[in-house]
Amino acid sequence: MFGYGDREQRGHGRWIQYIFETALIIAVSGYLIRLGVRFFLEVWWVLLIIAAVITGAAIGWHIWKNRHGDRW
Repeated sequence: MFGYGDREQRGHGRWIQYIFETALIIAVSGYLIRLGVRFFLEVWWVLLIIAAVITGAAIGWHIWKNRHGDRW
């Protein structure tokens, strides 16, 4: 199917093959993009909570470091 250099096709068969492969690739890409968007819409709030925790930890560490200096 994807062996362009293996065969020497001439005429309409070659163009039909190119069109079919292009349509197949576009269909699979659309399906995977839709699947990825649906997955992101399901887990966006978990990712937001994780980002908030990491941001809070980084801010807290900087505040603690500035109050205590470099010594323990």
